[in-house]
Amino acid sequence: MRGIVLKQVAEYFASKGRYMTYQEYKEQTDAPVSAAVLKRVTGGSWTRVKARIAKYYPELDAKIISEPEVEAEPEVEAEPEVEAPKVAKSKK
Repeated sequence: MRGIVLKQVAEYFASKGRYMTYQEYKEQTDAPVSAAVLKRVTGGSWTRVKARIAKYYPELDAKIISEPEVEAEPEVEAEPEVEAPKVAKSKK
């Protein structure tokens, strides 16, 4: 069962093009298994998910790592720079 779950998750990450954090994976509605089950299968550690995928499914790991998902950053309009008015120095 562990191998099946791990392979499904590896294929899922490969389809997404990147590894996800625990919180990101937990929020997915199309994940093949729940985040809690995945943590239980990998010994209770989310970092072991990546390690086990790399060890048992290196071809999927390479696909996940080689295709980083690029998120489009929202364009921010630059405000025009306004110079402070020059103040004449007073003579004493």
